[in-house]
Amino acid sequence: MNRSSDPSAFQKILDFIGDETDFEVEYYNESYLERRVDARMHRTSASTYEEYLDLLREDEIEPGLLVEHISVNVTGFFRNPEVWRSIDDLAERHLGSYVEAWSAACSDGREAYSLSMLLKRRNISHDILATDIDTETLKTAYEGEYNSLTMNDIESEVSEFDTSMNDFLVEAEGNRYQVNGLRRNVEFREHDLIADGPVPPKDLVLCRNLLIYLEPALRNEVYDTLYKSLEEDGFIVLGKSESLPKEMSEKFEPFDRSNRIYKKV
Repeated sequence: MNRSSDPSAFQKILDFIGDETDFEVEYYNESYLERRVDARMHRTSASTYEEYLDLLREDEIEPGLLVEHISVNVTGFFRNPEVWRSIDDLAERHLGSYVEAWSAACSDGREAYSLSMLLKRRNISHDILATDIDTETLKTAYEGEYNSLTMNDIESEVSEFDTSMNDFLVEAEGNRYQVNGLRRNVEFREHDLIADGPVPPKDLVLCRNLLIYLEPALRNEVYDTLYKSLEEDGFIVLGKSESLPKEMSEKFEPFDRSNRIYKKV
C-alpha cells in the first residue's frame, strides 16, 4: 500500500478523529493507531492516507467504523487458559469466601463472566464490577449472548480451560450461546480508566491487554488508578505482554510473574 506522499497526512487523519468524534486518540501510541488505520483502509477503496482522509470527510459512516476498529478489544472466554489456571490457584489459596472483583476494560463481558464461572465452581460468593468505555460492547456484555460464528468457537474457548464450565452456557438459536446464572453476580458500567479514576477497593482486579496500547504517561495514570482500586493485600492480573513500571514495582510483589499476577503490598 502506498500510504502517503504527504508526511503529515496520517496526522491529519488523527486530527480529524479528534475533532469530529468523541474518541481520544491521544490516549493511544502512534504505532498502534497506524496499524489500526492501515487495517481499516484495507477494507475500503483508499490506497493512501490522503484518499482515506477524503473518505472520512465524505462518508458519514466511515468515521464511526474507524473508531470502532481502533477501540476494538480482543477477548474471549478464559483467554490464555494458563493465566486462568493461575487465577484458579489464587482463588483456592488466597481468596476468601466472598470476593469483590473488577474487570477493567471488560470489552464484551466474557472476561467478567469467565471469572464468575471460576468463582462459582469454587463456591466463592462474589460481586464483579465490569467496566468499559465502549457503550456498544457493554450492551452485548449485559445481554450475555454471544455468536459462535463471528467469534472463536465458544465451546472450544471454554473447554480449553475446563469442559465443566460449559454448564454455565446455554445454546440458543443460530449458533448463539447465552450465559446462564451469572448475571446477578456481574454489574456492567461505563467507565473511562483515565478520566474517571479509581473504583471502591476490590480484592481482585483484572486489566488485561489495554495498557500496552496507551502512551507511557497515560499508562502510569492507569496503573495508579488500578493500585488505588485494590484492597490491601489485593491482587491484580495484567496482560501477558504487560509488566509493572518501575514506579510500581515496590508497591507489588509477584504471585505468578510469568502470568503477570501481582499482590499489592
